[in-house]
Amino acid sequence: MKCLFLLLSVLLSSQIVVAQTGCPVSGRVEFMVHSHPNYHENATSNRIWITEEDYENLSIKDKLHYALNYPESYSQICYFQRQDPNEIRGHISGTMSGLRFSERQRKLLLSQHDSIGIYLAECVEIGAIPDRLMLQAMVWSKAWLCIPYLLENFDQGSIRNTEYLTAILLILWSCEDEAFLKSTIYQELYGSGEFRAPPIPYSEKTRAEIESLAMNFYQKKWQERNK
Repeated sequence: MKCLFLLLSVLLSSQIVVAQTGCPVSGRVEFMVHSHPNYHENATSNRIWITEEDYENLSIKDKLHYALNYPESYSQICYFQRQDPNEIRGHISGTMSGLRFSERQRKLLLSQHDSIGIYLAECVEIGAIPDRLMLQAMVWSKAWLCIPYLLENFDQGSIRNTEYLTAILLILWSCEDEAFLKSTIYQELYGSGEFRAPPIPYSEKTRAEIESLAMNFYQKKWQERNK
């Protein structure tokens, strides 16, 4: 019965499945994953559920949504670092589940910046709530189009997710934004060259500085995009 349902999803080409991340997954991808003989939702090994041939035939959007919903790699987590609303770290920590992007999924994010950035922005626009994997995808793909969303949603009153600010800083760094590279925030978090430099305290002054740097960069990129 399950296979019949998945097959109908494939036949109805317009049908999509909204997965836990909030990003839609096409019926075709769902069918490939769930029909794989090794598929198990909580698997910690053998998580490559789409063959290389089928994977290469997927669109960039389908590859992204597959990566976000079905990360293919796993690494045991000995210590899970919780997000602290009172500090801003220089790097995004690993997920509690230990799931990570595989090599081919990382390669996609690092090589298709423009398309991936657009699709990630679409995901958050339709209600996806970025987890650490999605934030990492934004950083690796230099998804500057997601900056306004991250700024608007990092502070929800009783919940302040400063990892959204970390993602913004990493996007600015990966894009080599000149103003950011000259900023005090950059020097404090990355200037020492340490991979895990100590975090900086969160304050309204720091938030305002990040917002100014981020929106100036966003507006510059938007103008370049629309020339």
